[in-house]
Amino acid sequence: MEYNPRLRQTVTELTARFQTRTGGVEAVRQAYGRIYAMVQRQASVLAYIDTFWILATMCILAIGLLFLAKKSKPRQAAMGH
Repeated sequence: MEYNPRLRQTVTELTARFQTRTGGVEAVRQAYGRIYAMVQRQASVLAYIDTFWILATMCILAIGLLFLAKKSKPRQAAMGH
C-alpha cells in the first residue's frame, strides 16, 4: 500500500465513509473488504472476456477446418432398409 498512492487514497476515502457508522479499525477492515470485492468483480469480468476470446478463436479454427475437410460421396441406400 505504501507504494501505491491511488490505493492509499481509496482506503482513506472508504475508511472515512465507514467511520460514520463504525469504529476506526472496523472501518479500515470494511474499506479493504470493499476494495477486495471490487478487485474480484474486475477479475471476473476479465476472465469472462478471456473465455469469450478463447471460444471465438476455437470457433474460427473449427470453421477453417471445415474448408479443409473432404466432401464425402453420397452412398446408395441399402436394400431392404
